[in-house]
Amino acid sequence: MRVQFHAVGLEQDIQERAGAGFDAPATASVKARECLQRYFALLRHELASVQFSEAEALLLADATNGISFSADTARLLWAEVADAIALNKLDEKWGVDGDALVGKLRGFCPGQALAVADALERAWLRGTDMADALREVKLVKDV
Repeated sequence: MRVQFHAVGLEQDIQERAGAGFDAPATASVKARECLQRYFALLRHELASVQFSEAEALLLADATNGISFSADTARLLWAEVADAIALNKLDEKWGVDGDALVGKLRGFCPGQALAVADALERAWLRGTDMADALREVKLVKDV
């Protein structure tokens, strides 16, 4: 698969990693690919460090339906979930202790919040049964 993008807003980050070879497109592309590989590895690592019940994960999916998180907004996942619980009583709908779930989310480091947001977005893209999708993206782990 070939992927191309304009590095708007990433120029300085890529230049710092590509060094003097930044002006050579191949060098910048290699560094961008390496950075993505590290980022995806970090997401996998952080996702492995969190645990949700199926009901909690379904509540998270329900609360974030239609939301796209950025690097800046993923850290506020807890607030989005708290609002959805307050406004739509999702804790009652899914049989979850809403306060405990929001507390768990608030305690996440930025990497964990990004990993959960990423997993939720990937689950929605599956187009399958949400409980199955949440397992496929490893937001719910069968123990």
